[in-house]
Amino acid sequence: MVKVACVQQKVKIHPDEDSFGADVYKFAAEAKEQGCRLIAYPEGCGAMLVTQFMAKPLVKALTAAYSEDVPKSRLGQAGKRFLAAGMDKISGMQDIAKTFQKEVEKNGSKLLESYQRVFAGAAKEHNLYVVAGSNYVPDPDTGKIVNASYVYAPDGSCLGRQNKIHLYIEDTHLCLPGDDIQLFDTEFGTIGVVICYEGMFPEVSRVMALKGAKALINVSACPGDLIWHKIRAGAWARCQDNQTYGMHSCLVGKNDVSKKYTDPYTGPSSIIAPLDLTADYSGIMAATATPDQEEMIVAQWDMAALEEMRRTSDTKIYSEMRPDVYRRYLDWGSE
Repeated sequence: MVKVACVQQKVKIHPDEDSFGADVYKFAAEAKEQGCRLIAYPEGCGAMLVTQFMAKPLVKALTAAYSEDVPKSRLGQAGKRFLAAGMDKISGMQDIAKTFQKEVEKNGSKLLESYQRVFAGAAKEHNLYVVAGSNYVPDPDTGKIVNASYVYAPDGSCLGRQNKIHLYIEDTHLCLPGDDIQLFDTEFGTIGVVICYEGMFPEVSRVMALKGAKALINVSACPGDLIWHKIRAGAWARCQDNQTYGMHSCLVGKNDVSKKYTDPYTGPSSIIAPLDLTADYSGIMAATATPDQEEMIVAQWDMAALEEMRRTSDTKIYSEMRPDVYRRYLDWGSE
């Protein structure tokens, strides 16, 4: 048995690495206190580190615009004028997405180092496996900007990274696609990381499962209800397709980096299991109470029960596959 934690994290403006780190560490500390061995953060959470490289006046304006602690009615006339001027300046820059993209291209190496320090530190300090959401960072091998999710061991060492292979429309102005499927070995079993839209491509999760993944962790940033329903359906279905545990960890809140689909990022987040392993046959072990507030949920994954279920279920997916048939149709270029 292993207890795992799934984070639903809100978009905030962080002026520096320490501010973002404090946000990450609070969830890790809570997970550790509850006896968890693994914690997963959502897609794009690492991108909140980009604001440390932006001009200070812009960061101040964004901080005021994003703040939920100080109602705008209490800003005073000077504060309102400053906020209005700041937001006018943002508008004059065409869009925040473009500014964000420029900062990633200009400070990519520093951004990657900052992201690694925060999540490796959280893993080591709290003795957890950490799926570090994702960030737009340069790939160490190719140098191209990718949407990458890094995974860390409890000693803070990096187990590797998964680059997003299938880009959602709102990724395409920010990064290039990856072309490798990775797996990560833990003390309780092998896991795969599926980045949001990727969950709608059964091939990715199938390869992970066939290579030994016992859990498929979908880290997401869904701009609006429609895409959330699609991604949640994909994350849930991939766990049923492959008889694995899983998660759907969602970023929530303001969305200023999308170009077309600009609705706020939404949840709810969930921890998933095969239908056979949930008492109500829902496949959902835990879910956040709201679609738009920060929350962390936990559940127990019983790996022995998973193996037993795979052997004894009335739907024995692994033993009843027909690769001899499938192979005849795997030439994608044929008519």
